[in-house]
Amino acid sequence: MDNPPVVLGYKHNSEEALADTLSRLVAKLGATQYQSQSEEAFKREAKQTLEWIPYPYGITPSQLVELFWLEPTHHACVILKARSLMVDDYYYSKLNNEPGKPPQDMVDYIRAVFPSGLGEVIYPAAVDYEAVGNAYIEVVRKPDARSRNMEGPPVRLVHVPAFSVFRLPPDHPTGCDYVQINGSERVYFRELGKPSPTTLPPEYNQKRVTELVHIKNAGGASASNYWYGLPDILAALTAVQGIRSAMEYQTGFYQARGMPNYFLFLRGAGSAPDAYDVGTVNRAFNEALQRGPGRVVIVPLEQGIEENLKELNMRVDPRDVNLYISECRDQIARVHGVPLRLLSVSQAASLGSATEAQVQLDYFREFIVRPRQVLWETVLYHVLLSSRWPEWKIAFRQLTTEDALRVAQADALSVRTGILSPNEARSRRALEPVPGGDEVVFLSAGGEPLPVRTLERVRDSGLPNRTPERVEQGGGGEA
Repeated sequence: MDNPPVVLGYKHNSEEALADTLSRLVAKLGATQYQSQSEEAFKREAKQTLEWIPYPYGITPSQLVELFWLEPTHHACVILKARSLMVDDYYYSKLNNEPGKPPQDMVDYIRAVFPSGLGEVIYPAAVDYEAVGNAYIEVVRKPDARSRNMEGPPVRLVHVPAFSVFRLPPDHPTGCDYVQINGSERVYFRELGKPSPTTLPPEYNQKRVTELVHIKNAGGASASNYWYGLPDILAALTAVQGIRSAMEYQTGFYQARGMPNYFLFLRGAGSAPDAYDVGTVNRAFNEALQRGPGRVVIVPLEQGIEENLKELNMRVDPRDVNLYISECRDQIARVHGVPLRLLSVSQAASLGSATEAQVQLDYFREFIVRPRQVLWETVLYHVLLSSRWPEWKIAFRQLTTEDALRVAQADALSVRTGILSPNEARSRRALEPVPGGDEVVFLSAGGEPLPVRTLERVRDSGLPNRTPERVEQGGGGEA
């Protein structure tokens, strides 16, 4: 089997042209009934002819990778959603979101696991998740003789390209759950938390089996697809196919410099004339007819047919083609949940008002980006923190679509008027608390901070209010 390519650097797949793949997938996904790939897989496995479980609907991960690289709108949506996770801008938070300082040993541990930052592992895995529908992270543990399974805590997390990983059938001879295929090489993995096989048969040439975390795009789960996730783009395959057809038509149109003006039918011409003769006829007719620049298409006919010149009245407005391409791009962005204004600078002004734009951006942040951040936060928690620091988590800062100055002014007003404590305002920005910052205060007119709890005690004690009262004067002023 040839080595299929990967999401961040994959070679072109020569087995099947992308256009043929799209046509086949559109036909399959448009069918009224689906053959259960899982059932078929297990039938083949029963005959011991199945090495790994195939993707559903006849898809291969290499085809999904090729689609990622060759469809610009899809590519931009995938990159935008992966970058919007803000994985390198992380912080530590308690599970109950209370302010607190993270343990230093935990901070040092995470830095050791990710010496180059979380983005080196999480970002390419997030691209795989969006483009292929599956992401894989290898968990490398420190050997520990004191542990029952001879393994200690994870010391490294490694991104494993999704193009190369396949699910193994249950009860595989290796006792493993996944295989990475890289040319003629095979590397076997087990699920996270599953005991390691005691020994592998000698023919597998692998001394140690590490764990693999499999993150599936749940949107692709169905009765026909239990083992793998599927990317969102499959819901817009017809749009992808439409863009390719429209672009090919448009490219041919401009390469031909528009449609020809006339057809010239020749009697008994035999084979088509060479380029010099065509150019000569073109110049002669254009000059004679004084119709400006244009072309004549010469069509040789059989002997005995009279020659004549027919004007070609077929006119296609390129703006109609551009409108169709825009509609297809909008459909691709819509299945990704990405506002088109984030992808198109030239069309941003025509995509609605500023209020509508903010609504779209808020939707993207809350319903597309934030659930994915929670997904990856949960993965990191269970793999790295749950056993040693169960009350802490790694959290990603939320994507900011509001004006930073406006948010800062609102937080400052909340602190001055006793709505938030300084540490609560800092927590909203994922900043560490400061000593004495848990006190909620109210700033007086002179700028003096008055603890809110003190004001509440004065109110509840029934003491007279000693604030100077206004004295009415003839001029209507104040004393």
